Amino acid sequence: MSDSTDPVELTLEGPDAEVARQLARSLRGSGTRPLHLHCEAAHPVDDAEAFATWVRLLASAPAPRFAALPQAELGPRGLAVMLSASCVFIGRETRLSADWQELPGLCVLARAWLPPAMVPALLLGGGDLLETLCRLGAVHRHEDPQSAAAAAASRATGTLGPRLAAAARAAAELPFAEAFDFDVLNHIHTTGAR
Repeated sequence: MSDSTDPVELTLEGPDAEVARQLARSLRGSGTRPLHLHCEAAHPVDDAEAFATWVRLLASAPAPRFAALPQAELGPRGLAVMLSASCVFIGRETRLSADWQELPGLCVLARAWLPPAMVPALLLGGGDLLETLCRLGAVHRHEDPQSAAAAAASRATGTLGPRLAAAARAAAELPFAEAFDFDVLNHIHTTGAR
């Protein structure tokens, strides 16, 4: 039996409409518990509206999202999960599919990880998105991505993971002073610190 703070294991598989339903159902019951994600990384976008729904749900989830993507090649679903997660572990030989630049929403998703001015240069200039994200520390190559993601998700249980996820969202969306004050007050509230 799992504790109410244990990470939620979630495998995103099947058509996009099913993934959207599955993700909505899981997020309703998970609260701020960390998500440990797996997916059919090569799965194409089969329903653009449902794809947009599940990507928005995943990217805006209040909990930290840890993705394990050990597959040799990341297609549309793998790339969308990678860019919507908080922390990603991939295999040592993982690469992007040849058509990775065709992913709907790619520029917007990439902006979550990259400086806005860098996005068009990297995406249009033929840069290596995966290696850039690895160099930035957003994506981690690992011998065993599954266990690495599980361990990271376990470390984010309790108040730490949700507090850091909220602080990261505040830092991305608010001016510095407001984001800083939010994080300090949230820290005081969740830890009881003075």
